[in-house]
Amino acid sequence: MDKAASGTFMPVTDRRIIIASPRALLLRGELVDTFPLVHVQFVRPPQNQKYVARLTLDVITEHRDLRWIFPAGADVESVDKLALMLEAISRSGQRSIGAVEIAHTVASLHSSLEG
Repeated sequence: MDKAASGTFMPVTDRRIIIASPRALLLRGELVDTFPLVHVQFVRPPQNQKYVARLTLDVITEHRDLRWIFPAGADVESVDKLALMLEAISRSGQRSIGAVEIAHTVASLHSSLEG
């Protein structure tokens, strides 16, 4: 299972998961990898993580297994919601999810980290 290093940028759009080094992305526009959401086969949502220092989320794709480790201040509900959306994609075979849903969930995660 690949673990994202703390300096890894992993946005989720309405169609894909993108993996990038923040520096390489900003300076050269380089991406490490991308995965269409339709390639997500399984999502292991956080369980009993209310008392752990850092939340994790396992995302299994056709080509790679990913473990996302969220910053200490990440909101449990927002991580759960992201897991549920990705899991719904893997079960339904949809090609994308609503950009508004993703934007709202990412904004919730971001605000929980700032607060």
